[in-house]
Parts: sequence; structure tokens; C-alpha cells
Amino acid sequence: MQTLKWLVGLALLALLAFLCVSRNAPRIEAELTADSRAAFDAAGLSQDLVVVDGRDACVRLPADAPETARGREALAGVTGLRVIEAGCDNAEFAAASFCAERAEEEIVVEGTLPASDANAVYAVIDHLAPRLPVRRSIVTANAGDAPWTDALPAAINLVAARVLDPSLCVEAGQAVVSGRVPSEGVREGVVGELAALFPGLEIVDDLAVRPPETATELQRGLDQFVASRVIEFEFDSDALTSKGRATADEVGALLAATPDLRVEIAGHTDSVGAEEFNLDLSQRRALAVRNHFVQDLGLSAARFETTGFGETRPIADNATPEGRQENRRTEFRVLEEN
Repeated sequence: MQTLKWLVGLALLALLAFLCVSRNAPRIEAELTADSRAAFDAAGLSQDLVVVDGRDACVRLPADAPETARGREALAGVTGLRVIEAGCDNAEFAAASFCAERAEEEIVVEGTLPASDANAVYAVIDHLAPRLPVRRSIVTANAGDAPWTDALPAAINLVAARVLDPSLCVEAGQAVVSGRVPSEGVREGVVGELAALFPGLEIVDDLAVRPPETATELQRGLDQFVASRVIEFEFDSDALTSKGRATADEVGALLAATPDLRVEIAGHTDSVGAEEFNLDLSQRRALAVRNHFVQDLGLSAARFETTGFGETRPIADNATPEGRQENRRTEFRVLEEN
């Protein structure tokens, strides 16, 4: 009889333990899922590539995929996981790819990238063209990493600054760049810099050397440039920094290809400081850019007018550092054809 009582007691304890585990299993699985996804994100891998079932984790990649070892290593630091495997759900490993182009009045972005790389790409494009809609079609589920994905933000900035109607596509060991550039020198520069950014890829040059032919085309090119570059000055000064001179040289290359078009150079500031000082500073900075074009680049002085608007025409919120940075800018407006 005593033995029977012990057996009944043990059975009840086992039942209680089973009920406790069953009740807490969903919570434990949810916590391990969140921790595993965070570990993948920190390792630069797509969160969609890890699946947790109970206390077991699986990487949605074949065992021999290059990223699988990195995924296992990331999961090894997650407390509470019991088993770590690869190849779950027979998920296929999708090779990384990317393509972005400006189509009419929108930007189309497609491809297959890890979630972290996709977010970085979207952030760059949103910054470059804040007033253009972006059609977002990047697939992140089962997306494989590739050595070139880290260089995508810099490559997008490069192409957006130098190429009119730009397109950049990367897949199957190639980076294809297309669009229009104003000169052979700009074309060679774009191709050379892309080769430095993507050392393991073949750079396919589909660029057409054709400068803007009308005031509308030049204005579009200048607007695209301003969205991706800032002409920098020394603090509270009209002296161009070395980076500012290099940026002005890039604008000058576009202007040199259209010698018959006149342009207004407009300076703008944020709202920090006295209004009169900001107005004077914006005028002096606009004049400094004009002088660089004329004295250093040999462009005709008759082509340019300068205007300073100070803090009177903000395009962003002066209450934030990011907004003030956007408001400190130089803009270019095509006036007319001679």
C-alpha cells in the first residue's frame, strides 16, 4: 500500500511538471525566437533565416552555405537553445541580388537581400530622394549574404550623384551601371570607383556619354545632385572645405557640359544665429561657389547669378539636428538659354 501511494504521488508530480512545461512552452519558444532573431540581426544575417521550435533552432540554409557557419555561431550565444541544425523546411538558399532605377517619377528597388542590407538600402534612397515615391520590392526571406552587399549604400550614393536617369543592378558576379553622364571623364570615374567598391565583381559599363541638352534636363540633373551631395564650408565661414571643393568640382563637370545655360546659385542656412548674419553668410557662400566655378574651373562668369536666402526658405525642421543639416545647402536653378 505504501508503494502504491508513492507511485501515485510520483505520477501527480509528473503530471504537474508536464502541465507547467506545456503552459510555459509557448512563452519559452517566443522568447528564444526573439533572442535568436536578435542574434542573427547582430551578425548581419536576415532574421527570417532562423526558425525556433520549442527549444530547438534551425538555420534556413543548406549545411554547406557560406552563411550557415556564421548562423550557428550566432545561435551558440543564445541561452536556452538545445539543438542547432541547418536546412530546415528544405528552404532554398536564394543568392543575393539588387537592382535600383529611376523610372519616370518614382524609384524602383528590387532584389533579394538580407533584411539588414535591405533596410540600409532603403534608408540611403529615402535620404537621396525624400520627395520621390519608392517602389519597394526587395525580398528578405531566405536571402543569402554576399561580400558586395556592404558596399551598396556607397555605390548608390556614387551613381545618384554622377549619373542622370541612373540604374544600378548587381547579381551573378556582375555590377551593371547605366544612365547618362556629361563627359568621358565622369564615365571613367564612375566605373573606376564602382570597381573599387566591388572588387570581386565584373563592372559592366552601359553608361551613355550625353550631356544635358535642354534647360529642363540640366535642372533635373542639378536637382538630383543636390539631393545626394552637400557643398561643405568651414564653420560660420564662406571658405570651402577640401571636401566642399571636390563636391563643387562635380557640379562644375555637369555645368561645363552645358555652356549655353545660365544658372542661379542660391545659398541657404539653418535658423541658428542672428537672421542678418545668416542672410549675409548665405550670400557670401553662394558667391564663393560662383568664384570657384569661374576662377578654379574656368567657367564663364556671365553664366551665373548669386542669391542668399539665409534662413527664410527651410525645407526641413530647424528644431532637429538632421533638419538643420538639410537646411544648410546650396541650390542651383537654371534661368534660361542664351
